[in-house]
Parts: sequence; structure tokens; C-alpha cells
Amino acid sequence: MALKTFVKINGVNNLSDARYCAGMNVNLMGFSVDPNSDGYISPEKYDEITSWISGVEFVGELGEFMGNNISSLASDYGVSYIESSNLNVLKSIGTPLKKILKVDIVNIDKSDFEDIDLIIVNKDTDDITPEEIATIKKVAAYNKVLIGYGVTVDNLDSLLEETNAYGIAISAGSEIRPGYKDYDELADILEALEIDEWA
Repeated sequence: MALKTFVKINGVNNLSDARYCAGMNVNLMGFSVDPNSDGYISPEKYDEITSWISGVEFVGELGEFMGNNISSLASDYGVSYIESSNLNVLKSIGTPLKKILKVDIVNIDKSDFEDIDLIIVNKDTDDITPEEIATIKKVAAYNKVLIGYGVTVDNLDSLLEETNAYGIAISAGSEIRPGYKDYDELADILEALEIDEWA
């Protein structure tokens, strides 16, 4: 099986999510490498989780972190991508790391996307308006855009079609207890994206 669009999973913090999402053939898996974040994953925990999975690239999610040791953070984790909501931070990072800018829909027209590999369009609320769909479509005409909010099973296909987005970015969750996870929302979206490669 494969997924019919590009998928990034945000905020992975447990092996259950990581193995499930890898099994569903997501493209990117994000881990918070910001020591000030509630969802922070240490390099040791990161290694513990990622050593069990393959076939997916990993993202170091910086959030608002602006420390001086960003390059060493990336090497500590061995990620392929760095994600930040701060454009200047991303522009200060050299190759070979790929860059993901997480930008609020209200600020998207003010952003410079040069040298940015992926853009996650985000918002504080889950509703997505026709005006925002039009804005995403405009940006997606020239950039690889992932829709990071307002995605449901019911509107998934129409959103992708109307915006021409490159894909989606959806959040993982925490385990209820070790090894036990409620996958309802995450699973519903990923299963709705499944296609049979051999059909």
C-alpha cells in the first residue's frame, strides 16, 4: 500500500506512533528537538524510537527555539530536515539539511520562501475558510505546501484538489500508557489516503 499524497507526522514522541506511521508509509516523521518544548525528545529517546523503524525521513522540529547550537542539535539527532517557524533560523542553517518553514496562514504573504524545501501552513484553530484555501492555492503554485490544519477525513480529498497542496502535516499524540494508543483520528486520515499500488 501507499499514500496518495505526501504526509508529515508532527510531534512523534513514542514508538507506537512511529511504528504505526512508518507502516502506513508516511514520508516524514517529526520529533521536537527544542529542549524548552513540552514534547521534547532527547537524542537517546530519539535513537531508541527511530532504531525500530525504516523507510521514512526524520525532521527535527525546533518550534521557536533560537539557540546557538542548532547545527549540533541536528547532528546529535541525525535528521534529514529541520523545521522552524523562524525564517531567519532556517536561513542560518547550511546544507545538507533540508528546511521546513511552519508559517501561520495570516503571515504567509509576508514570508520569503527562497531556499525553503517545504512549507507547513498552520493556524491556531481547525477551521479552514474559502479565502484561506485560495491563499494556499496561490502559494502552492510555486512552493511545496503541506496543509497543517483543518484536515479531516470528510474534506481531505477536496482540500488537496482545491489547493493543489503537496500534502498534509498531521499531529501524532501521546500514548495512553506504554504500548497502548488511541489511533482513531490519525488512522482515519491515513486510511483515507491509502491506495493500492498494484491496482
